[in-house]
Formats: sequence, C-alpha cells, structure tokens
Amino acid sequence: MAIKKKSKPTLKEMMAIMGKMMIHIETLKADITNNARVVDEYIQFNEDKDDFVQYLKEKLDIDDKDKKETEKK
Repeated sequence: MAIKKKSKPTLKEMMAIMGKMMIHIETLKADITNNARVVDEYIQFNEDKDDFVQYLKEKLDIDDKDKKETEKK
C-alpha cells in the first residue's frame, strides 16, 4: 500500500487561484469603502460628528506610544 504522492499545482492552476484571490480582495476593499461611506453619511445626516468623535475617543483605547519616534523621522 504505497501512498500516492500529491502533485504540485500547475502554473495554470496557480494563476487561476491568484485571479480568484485578487477578485475576492477587490470585493472586500469595495465593501470596506462602502461601509465607511455609509457611516460617514449617517454621521452627517444626524449632524453629531463631534459627539461621535468624542464617544470614539472615550470608548476606544488608542495606542500612540510610538508617535514621537514617527515625528522625528
């Protein structure tokens, strides 16, 4: 009972996989952009941008420990 060795994918198969991955990544990028636009439009619609920004600052822990190092460069 010999184990059958699995063959490597061909260049054509790899190109097909990479093409599908590129399409999927572009779809995800478009979804992220659309979601960000919807949030922005909602904030503008409610006219509470300052309140929302303040809420985010309080809710989210922002890590800016390396800020000084970035400014020096």
